[in-house]
Amino acid sequence: MRVQVGSGTAESLLKDFVVDEPTVMIAELTESTVVLGSAQHFEVLDLAAVRSANIAVTKRSSGGGAVLLVPGEHLWIDAIWPQRLADERGIESSFRWAGALFHAALATLDVETSMFEGFPARDEHARRVCFAGLGHGELSVGTAKVLGLSQRRRRDQIRVQGLCLLRWHHADLLALLSGSTAELASRLVVDGELGVRAGALRNAVLEQFAGADLP
Repeated sequence: MRVQVGSGTAESLLKDFVVDEPTVMIAELTESTVVLGSAQHFEVLDLAAVRSANIAVTKRSSGGGAVLLVPGEHLWIDAIWPQRLADERGIESSFRWAGALFHAALATLDVETSMFEGFPARDEHARRVCFAGLGHGELSVGTAKVLGLSQRRRRDQIRVQGLCLLRWHHADLLALLSGSTAELASRLVVDGELGVRAGALRNAVLEQFAGADLP
């Protein structure tokens, strides 16, 4: 796969672009941002708290709940390929394919993860916050979800988005949400870290993608 590096705001990094060959995009974020899922409205946020914290807000075209992205505290890698190269196995196989590659990469760094293969836990909490639920191919360390996946399919191409947390402070996101978050907080491992360096994880993941066949 061709490797492409993008740097900028979340809004700019989420924009679609056309590829003519399988491509891995490393997205390097320049400002802390809450990214909402396509079905979410801005009213899910306490906008006064967001402004006070100087956090940007944008939406992605794929589904799922909100996520707080902080530069240096995650690895964001998207795999994009032309639709003409895809087989007919569908969305779930693409999620499992991406999850397996991240799982293998983390294993080379002595991080043991479990990959979710059951029925997606997309209840009201997962619809509010991405890392409060599990979907196909997503990874956990113990009870803490560390890899979130989303997917955008267009007529001409497929984009699987992968976000692996290096450190997480979910309380910071909960403080930016409107409404009660007490029950939601009980679904999250509020603070933690993966225990690997960003550069090492990036190299390990790229090595797995480089040798992978498309799903």
